[in-house]
Amino acid sequence: MPRLRLRAPRSRPRTHASPGLVFRPPQVVARDQQTLEVRQFYPLPSGLDEALDYTMEAYFFFPRSFGIAPATWPREIFYRNTNILSRLHAHGLSLKVLKNVAHPHNPGALLLDHIGALVTEQAHGGAAMTALAQIYGAELSDAIRSETRQLAWQVRQSRNSKDLAAIFSSSQTLARDCLDALAALRRVRVAAQAFVAIVPPSLLSCLEFAEEYTAAVIDERLSDVAVQMRRNRYAYDGSCTTVATCALLGRALEELKARRAALGFVRPSSPEGEYYTYRLSLLKKELQRSLYVNTRALSTDSFYSNGAAMVGAGIAATWATLAQVPFINNAIRNSVGSLLVASALGIVAYILKDRLKDWVKQK
Repeated sequence: MPRLRLRAPRSRPRTHASPGLVFRPPQVVARDQQTLEVRQFYPLPSGLDEALDYTMEAYFFFPRSFGIAPATWPREIFYRNTNILSRLHAHGLSLKVLKNVAHPHNPGALLLDHIGALVTEQAHGGAAMTALAQIYGAELSDAIRSETRQLAWQVRQSRNSKDLAAIFSSSQTLARDCLDALAALRRVRVAAQAFVAIVPPSLLSCLEFAEEYTAAVIDERLSDVAVQMRRNRYAYDGSCTTVATCALLGRALEELKARRAALGFVRPSSPEGEYYTYRLSLLKKELQRSLYVNTRALSTDSFYSNGAAMVGAGIAATWATLAQVPFINNAIRNSVGSLLVASALGIVAYILKDRLKDWVKQK
């Protein structure tokens, strides 16, 4: 597990740092067996004329048995294997706030106001509304993950009947809050569909994506809480609290399943189970692409970059074709025109294949 140490923020010259900046410890999560995610939240300056610099020092300690050393994992490869992404995060928005579309701090409430203003002279731009919808969906899924992770930790730490009773109460509240939050997101989407003639098309697709992804997150996280409950050896004390908690979560998941079926979303229990996994990976990728900014990505001109790649692929294909000339059929080899046509077709096909492969990777 990496050990992180953060320096205090330094204000840039001729600027003043905002007083009372509050830092939260980094979040370290193992995404899978090969990916480690470290999240660090930085406060933003409160004034337009303020700027802040942040320096983060990260120390990673690996057991000797891993075989990781400067010779096996050089510094340049280490930095090449890391991705640094940045996004805005509305800190402090709990699930209770996000499920209430009348709360002034809820992005959904602001989005409803923007949707209602479409028929007035104070209509906002489509890009701003789409970005607000993306933030709303992301904050909602983050809040669900955070609160279910806290409940799962509470389950793992439970040792007696009193703890189990508290878990039952927390599970009941959390399950209802998750479904209410999904209903609030549905309300915003229905409000946008009422103005389908004038609402930006990107907003409708973004809200649909957010609703489908949020439903998948709720399904995954509540199921994980039930699994953690069953694995706890202290949960079976004869009070049947564990059974009642799992039944409560099961009813919430059944209600969620019915909602997803009514909306036409793919479900893990449907015959297209493999497609559900693929669809969920696409949703996660879309969330990362729309919200996170790759700080190491270079903005290059597509014409020059594709042109240079095509020239390189053409040279490689030409060299490969020349190497095959001695093995070409004698009838084609003795005809210069046929040889040139066959070579040109092969080179063009190779260039197209190379560009298509690169475009698919970018998508």
